[in-house]
Amino acid sequence: MILLPHFTRSLLLRSLLAWAFMRVLAMFVAAALPGAADANPLRLVPWAMLAVVATTGCVVRLSARQRNEERFLLSLGYGRARLIATAVFLPLLVEMAIAVAMRR
Repeated sequence: MILLPHFTRSLLLRSLLAWAFMRVLAMFVAAALPGAADANPLRLVPWAMLAVVATTGCVVRLSARQRNEERFLLSLGYGRARLIATAVFLPLLVEMAIAVAMRR
């Protein structure tokens, strides 16, 4: 297997940007729900955090497919599972950090 720093960096950056967009969208939706007037906007329930991370993985995979990067990476042995795992890695770490910080 070949490590491609350019594509890995590009995927990580796109995943962080997609995560930020999805996270802000989830915070707006959570703030609009009844009974959330005085709640912390950064705090989401665990299933919402997982939904944000999963949606980020899907968005990044579709972006790579649209840019024809997926086919190129597949020919180099960089499979779909690794593509999605790379796209989900940083958003999952950030979500876990936010969850740990919100517990204090």
